[in-house]
Amino acid sequence: MAMEHPISQIAKISGGNIELAFAGDGPTVLVSHGTLGGFDQALAINQLFDQSAFRFLAVSRAGYL
Repeated sequence: MAMEHPISQIAKISGGNIELAFAGDGPTVLVSHGTLGGFDQALAINQLFDQSAFRFLAVSRAGYL
């Protein structure tokens, strides 16, 4: 089954740009993954948790735009 990804956004921060996406509802939880890849990897981790209980902020690793 294909996973539907939210549309990513670009945030301009002091160190450059970072790609991010939000998924789910509820209190926001930052997801930072330790593997190579972008926000899509963090969104895959989110699927392990209750999407109706939390809003996940998935970010790409630095320099991964």
